[in-house]
Formats: sequence, C-alpha cells, structure tokens
Amino acid sequence: MDPTHDLTVRAVDRRDLPLLERWQPTGASAVHETRVARVEEGASTYLVAFDGAGPVGSCEVRWDGPPAPEVSDGVPEVNGLQVWPQERQGSGVGSRLLDHVEALVAGAGHRGVGLGVDPANEGALRLYRRRGYLDTGTRYPDRYTVVDDDGVRRESADVVAWLVKPLP
Repeated sequence: MDPTHDLTVRAVDRRDLPLLERWQPTGASAVHETRVARVEEGASTYLVAFDGAGPVGSCEVRWDGPPAPEVSDGVPEVNGLQVWPQERQGSGVGSRLLDHVEALVAGAGHRGVGLGVDPANEGALRLYRRRGYLDTGTRYPDRYTVVDDDGVRRESADVVAWLVKPLP
C-alpha cells in the first residue's frame, strides 16, 4: 500500500498553531509562530503534510531565498523541511512536500528553487539529488535562534550546502 495515499498537503496559518504545537512542540523557540508571522508578512508560505492522524511533515517556502549574503541567485528557498515522527522518514512525505513546493514556486513564475542542507546528511542529500537538486558549490552558515525553557536565547549556525533545482 502507498504510505502517502491518505496524505494531504496544505498551507497553514495562525488557526493551525495549536495543532502544530501539540504535534511538534517548539516551546519558547516558537518556530511555528515565527513561520506563520512570515506568512502574514507575505514573505513565505508554510506547508504542512497531514495524514489521517494529523501532521507528519512541514516546510516553509521563503520567497526571497535564505537570509544569507552568500546566496545571491534569487530563487525561493525550501526552509526547514522535516518529517515526523522519525519513523515516517523515507515514506514519501518529504517528496510529497517537495512536489507541492516545486509546483507552487513554478506557478509563481520562478526559474528554480533552492535549499540548504547539511553536507553530512546523506539521507537528505539522496532525496534532493534524486529530485534534481544540484550542488551550487556555495556553503554558508545557516543561522538560527533557540530559546530554552528559561527564556535564554542562543544563537547558532550550521554550515550548509546550497542546492538548486531548475524549474520549467
């Protein structure tokens, strides 16, 4: 049986925040809230994959690309693609999300879509290569903030490889 048979992908908004926090709590870091705020500013689209039990994956399309000066090709970015629970990874959820992203980005008239990936994440690299994402040779620090339960903010950065898929 196709594990993505009952899967639907849709854009989410503020009304979905309680559900998203129940399924994947982000605590004081407020990741879902931050993404929805960018949606409300018109800077992104936040997509979530649902099966019969609830959310199983998500990603954000950042229309202006990543906020990294090293990346200057002007294509939208797939940000934070994830599948949960971990047992669902490799079941087609990530591919279904990318199908929606690529159609959305192409439909908006963009010539390509990119994403940053940890060069050591072999599973993700296999998925992206299989789908036609090409390594541009650009490496940059993907910066983010984590807020712990005591409200302490910690700035972090992971060096990622910038991959781009040309779109028709």
